[in-house]
Amino acid sequence: INPSLLTEGVIPQALDNFFDDTANPAEYKKLGEEFDMVAYLEEDEDEDGIKDNQTKPIMDLLARSKLFGNIVTKITNPSADESEPKPAPEFSYLTRSLTFYNLLKFSNVTKYFAYLETAQIDPLDPSVLFYELKIKELQVKRIESIFSSNFIESKDIDFESERLDQYITLVSSFTGLTSASQIDTSKSGQFKQLISLTYDATGLIVTKRAFMVSEISAGFFTDIFEDEYEEVDDPNAPFFNDDTNIAKRINFYDADPLGIPFDFGNLNPLEANGLEGSLNYLDVIRQIGDAYAGNQFYIPDNTKVTQMQLALEKMGSFENTEVENYLTAYGPTHFNDTHYDYSNWASEGNSKIARLFYAAQIVNTPAFGDFNNIVEARANFIDDTFPVTLSVTPYATNFVFELEGKKLGYVFA
Repeated sequence: INPSLLTEGVIPQALDNFFDDTANPAEYKKLGEEFDMVAYLEEDEDEDGIKDNQTKPIMDLLARSKLFGNIVTKITNPSADESEPKPAPEFSYLTRSLTFYNLLKFSNVTKYFAYLETAQIDPLDPSVLFYELKIKELQVKRIESIFSSNFIESKDIDFESERLDQYITLVSSFTGLTSASQIDTSKSGQFKQLISLTYDATGLIVTKRAFMVSEISAGFFTDIFEDEYEEVDDPNAPFFNDDTNIAKRINFYDADPLGIPFDFGNLNPLEANGLEGSLNYLDVIRQIGDAYAGNQFYIPDNTKVTQMQLALEKMGSFENTEVENYLTAYGPTHFNDTHYDYSNWASEGNSKIARLFYAAQIVNTPAFGDFNNIVEARANFIDDTFPVTLSVTPYATNFVFELEGKKLGYVFA
């Protein structure tokens, strides 16, 4: 079939999208078990940097085509008028979700679907028969739930597929990560995108949600942060001495487990900024640690101090934590309890990711200890009656990341 002869409907669109007229002879792209979605999306880029290949036609086909529909109806009266009541669904298949799963499998992202469920299944448990098939079944069913509800409700395949195109090509570079400690801090902007691609927002308010991408993102971050909770020594953390309790961890699927399921509420601009700020802050501290190791008299320059202050504001600001009457200055003549009104303090103002990453990674890196030594020594030189030290307890009441930045402004002014 030549796709150019078919001009209307979701099937012709899909046929045309997977028809390779540059091959000799022209042929359809092979969508077998080794189909590489990443390679497919990255090929055929034109001179303007626009990629011809997209997921939209296939997502549209799977979401709307009755051919791939998952409901099989038993027709008892084929001659019945369409106005008569339709028979109830009798069977439910997962054709479209299984197809979509197979198209993504080679890209190594299917492991992030239904991650919370699949992670709880022990492959060595003798009561679990056909472990791999059980995992696949849960993942495929989760994909189907997105197709059958969120896509229909949003009615925005363009937005869903456009974000999926970007996300698949981006996350493919990081699917080998198993821990947040492995994150390359120089790639903070890319990791921020792994959250920001899940939504559109005005300010900190999410206005539109990309559900397929959100599902992958929730699984990705649940996976790489899984081992971080046990690294936290802050006794104020809700999961302290209870780090295996999933209910006390960051829930990337449901910000409010008692509310709308799968709201992905913790994939939002505050968390995207918090993750970026955390990686930026750690990156600069490591640079300072390296310099300090070679020169015990090393003092970070204004550029590095400013970078750290900006990073800390992204992690949690006075404005977002609703701290009232705060002063921009910090020091013996400015800092006392009367200058800060914490009556409306809101923990939501500090990024949850930033708190976890700070407590698990930043304060535990040797460079942080070296940097804190510099801060304490400088503060003592300025005024030995006003000691300054960097906090190691981001879960403490009234902790605000921006305040740590104010400390730096005072010490290195």
